[in-house]
Amino acid sequence: MNVRWWYRCLFTVPGNRRRLTNIPYEFEQPDHNSRKSLPGGLSQPDYCQPWVLLLLDTPYPARRYSAHFRRDQPMKTTASFAFLAASLTLAICFATIFTSTAQANDVTFDWATIGDVDNEGDAQEVNGEPVLFGAVDYTYRISKTEVTNTQYTHFLNSVADTDPNSLYHTLMSSSSRGGIIRSGSSGSYTYTVKPDSPGNDPGGGAYTYGNKPVGNVTFFSAMRFINWLENGQPIGPQGTSTTEAGVYTIGNGTNEVRNPSATYFIPSEDEWYKAAYYDPNKPGGAGYYDYPTSTDEEPDNNLPSADTGNSANFGSTSGQDFLYPLTDVGAYTASASPYGTFDQGGNATEWNEAVFTDTANPFRFTRGGSAGTSESSVGDLGASVRAFTQPTAQGGTLGIRVASLPEQDGDFDNDNDVDGADFLVWQRDPNVGSLSVWEDTFGAPLSLASSLASTVAVPEPTTGTMLLGAMASVGLLMRRRVLSSRRIFK
Repeated sequence: MNVRWWYRCLFTVPGNRRRLTNIPYEFEQPDHNSRKSLPGGLSQPDYCQPWVLLLLDTPYPARRYSAHFRRDQPMKTTASFAFLAASLTLAICFATIFTSTAQANDVTFDWATIGDVDNEGDAQEVNGEPVLFGAVDYTYRISKTEVTNTQYTHFLNSVADTDPNSLYHTLMSSSSRGGIIRSGSSGSYTYTVKPDSPGNDPGGGAYTYGNKPVGNVTFFSAMRFINWLENGQPIGPQGTSTTEAGVYTIGNGTNEVRNPSATYFIPSEDEWYKAAYYDPNKPGGAGYYDYPTSTDEEPDNNLPSADTGNSANFGSTSGQDFLYPLTDVGAYTASASPYGTFDQGGNATEWNEAVFTDTANPFRFTRGGSAGTSESSVGDLGASVRAFTQPTAQGGTLGIRVASLPEQDGDFDNDNDVDGADFLVWQRDPNVGSLSVWEDTFGAPLSLASSLASTVAVPEPTTGTMLLGAMASVGLLMRRRVLSSRRIFK
């Protein structure tokens, strides 16, 4: 837990009435008597009200606690000491409570930002007719790698102690390709990543599962994973506040439409295609490559240790390679797409939002080929090939990639800088943007999330007792000090 001090100060400004302003200070060892230099040539404040800003090591917003001190009597009264002690106790209680729920927000992604808006589409022949793919007129982000077994395990442990919607498939454990084990019985299921399999990695070492792309994920499960991200990664049963609504209101698998206000989503086919193949700086002019390794040449299937810069994981069609075909996400570090994504060709086939409606039973589209794509079918990794399958389909190399809206810049008052004024705007209306974005762009080494999680932990009895006591102390002391504050600010 970090402690940061903010001073809300009353200044005497020549030619003006007294005014209240907010000046941020940081102290490792706060000294309320110290006379700090002030910006703008302001005189020493007549009165400062220190605010303790406790930055909890959780994904929850910082809590501010006021300690009312006269500048000529800083921290000299028992009430002032007691108030600060009670405030700190209260904060520690919050830290204890929030830490128990912070684990619900551990799934993060390394994003590639896809800009270059209004790019032209790429013509591909579909049923004898040219169709344009990849034209996107807005900026978005896409995860550089596929969702991993570790990330999906966290999702399962959050919402699948009972699993009415089959987010887990038994092949995730029974198949050598699967990477997740389920234990217990319905109502108390728990999930863990499979232990290493010694000697079964294609390079001869241990085949590890945590950083492999998750497989056996249906389109329904992909939508529910996205809903869970959108809803703040809550812990609880599968329902509208966790998995069944948010970005997609779950229907029949092909009639779901992205919520226009969504932050996270399964990429559309155009979003996926642009991230994989488009290069605004392609030699000869902006355009599309044939393969997602920034080249028009067919990639090879070397191991990651022999990555040529045009390598991908495919051709695992027999023997040991067939049983243990996947590579760690992002392992082909030299074979990225122009925007810096990995494995959009090979490893795991990936869902996108597009719907195929030319049959009585609509399908969802996938792209990218997989580790199981044969060497003779390497073209399946390319831009010219799209596949479709039922939304209930699952396979050991069928996975997902996440897309999202871009981060904001933290300039909530639109004055072309990110400062304390933007923090005050956020305080008045948290919907203006993410506090974590403000913290990052302000330059502070902090890790705060933009909003409270949708679930609240029940504190242990000892913590609860401390919390109630601290709240009572703060309430009584605030009542004792309120007249003094009013006299100061009259």
